[in-house]
Amino acid sequence: MHSVAEEVESDITPLPAVEWQGQGWHRRVNRKFVYALFDQGIVSFGNMVVSAAVSRNCAQGDFGVFILALRSLDVINQICNVFIWAPYTFNVQSMTEERQKRYLGSVLMHQVFSSAVALLLLLALSLLASSHSSSEYGDLFLAVSLPSLAIIFREFTRRMYFAHMRFLEALVVDTITVTLQVAGILYLIRRGEMRPSTALAALALSAACVCLYWFATEWKHIAFSWREVRGDLSLNMDLGKWFFGSNMLFLGSQQMSPWLLTATSGPTSVAALAVCEQVVNIPRVALASMQNAMAPTMARSFADGGKEALRKTVRRLDLVIISGSAVCAVGVMLFGPWISTAIFHKTPANSRVIFILMALNLLAYAASLAQSYGLSAINRADLNVYAGLFGMVAQLALAFGLVRAYGVPGVTFALLVGNSVVLAARIVYYLREMRRP
Repeated sequence: MHSVAEEVESDITPLPAVEWQGQGWHRRVNRKFVYALFDQGIVSFGNMVVSAAVSRNCAQGDFGVFILALRSLDVINQICNVFIWAPYTFNVQSMTEERQKRYLGSVLMHQVFSSAVALLLLLALSLLASSHSSSEYGDLFLAVSLPSLAIIFREFTRRMYFAHMRFLEALVVDTITVTLQVAGILYLIRRGEMRPSTALAALALSAACVCLYWFATEWKHIAFSWREVRGDLSLNMDLGKWFFGSNMLFLGSQQMSPWLLTATSGPTSVAALAVCEQVVNIPRVALASMQNAMAPTMARSFADGGKEALRKTVRRLDLVIISGSAVCAVGVMLFGPWISTAIFHKTPANSRVIFILMALNLLAYAASLAQSYGLSAINRADLNVYAGLFGMVAQLALAFGLVRAYGVPGVTFALLVGNSVVLAARIVYYLREMRRP
């Protein structure tokens, strides 16, 4: 007797092959990357405006709490990404249209369950913090709990557009989202009610509006097969378990810095780190946009053309990403302190050193992106986990000793060492796997 998972996998039918030679395919792919670039630019601009508004209209400590709230949501989004969104993006490329509808219905059910668990977890953390006389952090988790439902669902709908390579539609919807977010923040400033909790509520309200639009327009593309929900979960877990390991290691390396800083110096040091990160996030827009398009593009590339087609795609993206990141890194080194002063009216101590280290971090991270997605496309996402583990160990070995002595520059240097180790390991793994038949 076949299991449900086996029946689900047997329903996957390859789509017609894509012609890799000729200019037509390249023009379509390039156009999608352009849409993805503008889309991420709009989203990042909105995030920067919101952060700048909170920074300018709240106390430094409140701004630090707001950043920690967003970081908490990042953790939830990453968990949803590795178990739901990313596996869906890779698996859906080889499914028939009818199977895609049922698969989307399954992942929608998975998302509903995950959002409910996230809400309960945030409420539990709020009670736990309050019971230990940590009212500041208890209020943090309580304030983010209800808004998390809409914000997480908004990211889910956004990733569904990306998975089907509908980047123009994603651009339009994200533009509307950012417009609503900025309007809500300006309204709070005008009323004199800007606080971390009200800012989160404004973000959630705009997210809820566009989620309703997605459900209204996409419902005809969703079908439910309760028999397949569990099988689709198993299908996602095949990739998701490795995505989870890799992304949690990466997220841990990023989250380590603010939490170490707040443990040693309080929320004020987190605010200093956040100001510098917001500046570096400006060139990260291009990297994030490339990642949104890289997963479905590489998955389709390998499905239709094998390792040779994938190798060409990785080589082309490597050239674009590394050269572009190098230019951006130089810009951050030269103009980072000036940009932070112009946008946030704040320039942390040792800002020049911090921006140099963050620029090098940007370059090291970018240089390994194409290989990372290439390994996932050939179903060797486990190797990304091993590379991330090596980097985390290297970062941990330095971070705890450097944070007390050097503060923000110390944890940033430790992150650079970790990213460099990940880069070296990932390149070695990729070259080895591509040589295999």
